[in-house]
Parts: sequence; structure tokens; C-alpha cells
Amino acid sequence: MKRFVVALAALGLAGCVQLAQPAPHVERYRFDYEAPALGLAKLPFVLRLSNVDVAAAYDREPIAYRTGPFTGDSYHYHRWSAAPGALVHDILVRDLIASNVYRGVQATLGSVPADFEIAVYIDTLEEQSQAVGCSAVLVGRVSVVRQQLPKPATYVAELPYRFEESIACNQPHALVAALSRDLQHLSEALQKDVHQVLSQP
Repeated sequence: MKRFVVALAALGLAGCVQLAQPAPHVERYRFDYEAPALGLAKLPFVLRLSNVDVAAAYDREPIAYRTGPFTGDSYHYHRWSAAPGALVHDILVRDLIASNVYRGVQATLGSVPADFEIAVYIDTLEEQSQAVGCSAVLVGRVSVVRQQLPKPATYVAELPYRFEESIACNQPHALVAALSRDLQHLSEALQKDVHQVLSQP
């Protein structure tokens, strides 16, 4: 009788093991595009790109989407591979270095004083539901600050940007691809505008 009970218990345990489901796989994403080749004239300045700040609603790894004026959520199993601000910062620094326009580009506070600091703020980074379909939306602003040590820093320009691309709804891969294109457009516009501002006497 004891052997029978033990056998039943063993069969029950085996059944539990077989019924156990594997943990859901979490997809992790990053921005991906080729550094823009804009052919801008060289300038004799050192730039520093400060840390990129992101609005609180998007400053997290789960990728955000909006369903209405007051409602939104995020994809639990589709996440950025790091904090969105850090990802944007790294790829914009890469683009500025690849442009080969400036005497130097700093990602952090360096031993050599920068001539100008570029500050980027991301207001929106999400999928938005539209009347028909959805859109990948990136809204941001860029400040250009002149460093004049030992004098106080002064604002030179404040530049607003908005990029939007239609996509299929509830397709995180397509959303990240579209947001990457939005960020590429931001990088191109930022570089052209900052170059124009710094070229003025």
C-alpha cells in the first residue's frame, strides 16, 4: 500500500513538472541606424553632450504606448536594453564624433573645458493610437549653452523637434524600427541646426 501511495505521489509530481510553463521571454531593444554623413564644414570647438533627460512617463525600460488623451501603458515583455536616456545619449555622441566636424566631442565632463554644451530633453517616446492605425512619436528639444569660464554659461539657442511615423499597432519590433528612424532624423536636424548656430559670428 505504501509503495502504491509513493508511486502515485511520484506520478503527480512528474505531472506538475511537465505542466510547468517556461518563463515568458523578454525582448530587449536598442536604437539602430547608420551615423548620418552630412558633410558639414569643420568648426574649431569642443562640444559636450550632457546626459539626455527623458520625461518621467518614458524614463523606464518597458516600451511605452498611449491609448488615449489620459491613458497609456507599456509592453511588459518588450523593453529597452537600458534606460532610454542613456541609449539616446550614446548614439548621439557616436553621431557627433562620426561627423568629424568638431575639435572634440565629450560624452562626460572632461579635463579639457568644452566651448559649448548640448543638452537634449526627450518629451515623448512612444506608440500613439490614431483614428486609423498608430504612430511612432519622438518629441524633444535641444539647448545650446556657451561655456565661458570663468564667466557664467549663457544660452545660445533652444531648438524644438517632433518626428512621427505611421506604423501598425501592437507591433513592438516595428515601433522600435520607426523610433530609430525618428531618432536618426533628430540627429540629422540637431547636427545641422547646431552647426548653423555655432557658425554665426
